[in-house]
Amino acid sequence: MEIPTTFKLPMSNKTVEFDNVQNADGHLLMRARMLADERVSPGVHILAALCKIDGEKVTADDILDLELEDVVALEDYYLTLKKNLSLIRKK
Repeated sequence: MEIPTTFKLPMSNKTVEFDNVQNADGHLLMRARMLADERVSPGVHILAALCKIDGEKVTADDILDLELEDVVALEDYYLTLKKNLSLIRKK
């Protein structure tokens, strides 16, 4: 069963659309690490590169401005999509 790539954030009720999570690879990680600093982790840069919120591309700062529960939901949903993709590939 394929997981939808769009979902609602629990606190803000904003719509998140993940765009091509299969593009999350080592190249994206290296770009995110180069952008990271002491206040923004590579993971936040990765999420910003892979999703739109309410139809708009977002920055790492946009994600950090979300409520804590929304950020955790965003991280969890990305992991769910990536795990689902890996299960589909194994079939």
